[in-house]
Amino acid sequence: MSCLVFFILLGCSKKSVPGSALKSTASKAYILQLDSLREARVEKLRGPQGWLSVVGLHWLEEGINTIGAAPDNKITFPRISTETIGAYQIGENDVFFGKVEGVDVNSDGQEYMGGPVDVGYPPTIVNHESLYWYVMKRGERFAIRLKDTLAEQRMNFKGLEYFPVQRGMRVTAKVREPKPEENVAITNVLGNTTAYPIAAYLDFTIDGQAYSLQALDEGGEKYFVVFGDETNGASSYGGGRFLYPAKASFGETTTLDFNLAENPPCAFSDFATCPLPPSQNMLPISIEAGEKLFR
Repeated sequence: MSCLVFFILLGCSKKSVPGSALKSTASKAYILQLDSLREARVEKLRGPQGWLSVVGLHWLEEGINTIGAAPDNKITFPRISTETIGAYQIGENDVFFGKVEGVDVNSDGQEYMGGPVDVGYPPTIVNHESLYWYVMKRGERFAIRLKDTLAEQRMNFKGLEYFPVQRGMRVTAKVREPKPEENVAITNVLGNTTAYPIAAYLDFTIDGQAYSLQALDEGGEKYFVVFGDETNGASSYGGGRFLYPAKASFGETTTLDFNLAENPPCAFSDFATCPLPPSQNMLPISIEAGEKLFR
């Protein structure tokens, strides 16, 4: 869409407000719902432990890994002045944390003395001053994801930019059953590939053309869809976007609302490990709906 059109609709402003463009193509009730969902999304990003606060991804090695501000620690944390907070001990299949006596460390609002560390969901989240972190497992390796509530990107966040709302990008999809034990290989930004069970195929049409997306099941009441399209790398994030349509029984229908397409965490942080769209989910069209490239 040319800048002239944007000038007429938006005054060529860089950041659009939720539902601001082409409201005439959608009902007021839908726009209000979309605005509410987008506002909740922005607040989650802006939250003290949202993706805008991520400032580091530190891989842990087998044995003792000290953390703190001092440069001789195995892992150096920013902003704080505490020379050494404690240490993580990495075993073959487990993680243990011990803190330095006298250092103020908390977890879940309580004083944290250390002990075995949960790397599943939810993980053991630890806090010291403005920093929060937790240990996660990627493949056979453990890593600390570090967040800072005072991160520059969080403090300077101005909001998200969206494509104009389009009624034609809110489509009905038929939920089709995959073959027994059918998997899809998904590669993340680190180059690691994992096979995931396909929860459903979502078959739909746009402008009379038929398409299908593979959906995953991450629990809850919604599917998880990683898709790509021809806007990737130009007006949308190069690594694709996410959708979360409601689950439905095989043979029934669900709604694919591309106006709700979200950027993955990697669009906001270099320290996220996001899945990339599988080849089946690379749509050969431009999906000019949902979140634009974050700048």
